[in-house]
Amino acid sequence: MHNLKNISVKIPLNRFICVTGVSGSGKTTLVREVLWPALEAKLKSQIANPKSAKTADPIEEEHDNDDSPSTSNQQPSTTLTGWEHLGRVVLVDQSTLGKTPRSNPAVYIGAFDDLRELFARTDAARQRGLSASAFSFNSGQGQCERCRGAGFEKIEMQFLSDVFIRCPDCDGRRYRPHILEVKVRCPSSVVSGKKSGRKKATDNGLQATDKGWSIADLLEATVDEVIEFLAAFPESRAAGRATEKLKLLQEVGLGYLRLGQPINTLSGGESQRLKLVSHLAEAATQVGRGVPTAPLPTPDTSPADGPLRTAGPTLFLFDEPTTGLHFDDVRLLLKVFQRLVDAGHSVLVIEHNLDVIKCADWIIDLGPEAGDEGGQIVAQGIPEKIAACEASHTGRFLQGMAETRCRMSRTPCRRTSATNVRAAEHGVPAEKQHESTP
Repeated sequence: MHNLKNISVKIPLNRFICVTGVSGSGKTTLVREVLWPALEAKLKSQIANPKSAKTADPIEEEHDNDDSPSTSNQQPSTTLTGWEHLGRVVLVDQSTLGKTPRSNPAVYIGAFDDLRELFARTDAARQRGLSASAFSFNSGQGQCERCRGAGFEKIEMQFLSDVFIRCPDCDGRRYRPHILEVKVRCPSSVVSGKKSGRKKATDNGLQATDKGWSIADLLEATVDEVIEFLAAFPESRAAGRATEKLKLLQEVGLGYLRLGQPINTLSGGESQRLKLVSHLAEAATQVGRGVPTAPLPTPDTSPADGPLRTAGPTLFLFDEPTTGLHFDDVRLLLKVFQRLVDAGHSVLVIEHNLDVIKCADWIIDLGPEAGDEGGQIVAQGIPEKIAACEASHTGRFLQGMAETRCRMSRTPCRRTSATNVRAAEHGVPAEKQHESTP
């Protein structure tokens, strides 16, 4: 496919892997156009028909595909081995999360459900007979009747861009007055070592205090401010669950976001990190429910039923995630990658940043040049091996960073498997490989 030339790639699982090489060497083609669709097809077939997928002869399947005239001259042959050790594959890119302005970071990571439950448990809410759904701006019970919970009105212009103005009824706060009268009050007089009553200026000019926040005040506050406020409710389970999810936003450097900020206003880097947080929050929820996520199954103990495979380890794919990030944000991102690896998952990153590459457990270097002179495996292995390869441009720059080496996985995992990818050119058959790394 494109400039890839009959390559065979070994990807160790439960590790942090970097795909490197000069621009145009075939990195994106390998990851996004070969590995990702092939893995998705295998895993979906396992879920749809686990018994037939497990008993089918992979060699016969390959020969059948080669004999098909409709595919042999148009699609390259791709062979995967070791994919059965994965539960799913996820591509985390910088594409927009959505076009609707109604969704926000709190809703996207699932923290808003816990926050609504916190408000529903107050005495004021119980006296009014309000449930958690009443504190949703998408619910007819609590949303502003004029703007329907949007907080703004849209004026369509025939020949110009649409104009958005703040709702005159709710003043952009999205809710009806009786909902805004319900406030969560701090049970203690001290919040994070500071006196309560600290005023917080919101974007719409209204004032809120640590002693009492409405649901609109919470949405106007930043992630850092909300975490500080929720720390005053150590006995509330809803506050604890919301704090755990919001702290994930802090860990990836998104603590400055407002909880109610529309997701269609986020940058590409912010969107990518928010997607990563959603997967971290999902993994934390599975652990809390006792769902196993980390162990790598052996061939003898591989689950036979398709739905169980969703609880297996995940392979996360990233395409240059550090683009546009500050050095400190890169450091925070690496810590999140380490957290995923420690949880038993695998992280594969297309990257040019040497500060990220030097921290990898395994490097796949493509090249040696771009275009027709690329598409080959120059070297693959640990960073020291890449640095010793004279033909590798990446290795030449890694040589001066040997002293600052920082391998992420310093402790050996219980069991590491390998997924092998064999991508052949049009009309060139791909040989079967069965390899594993103990």
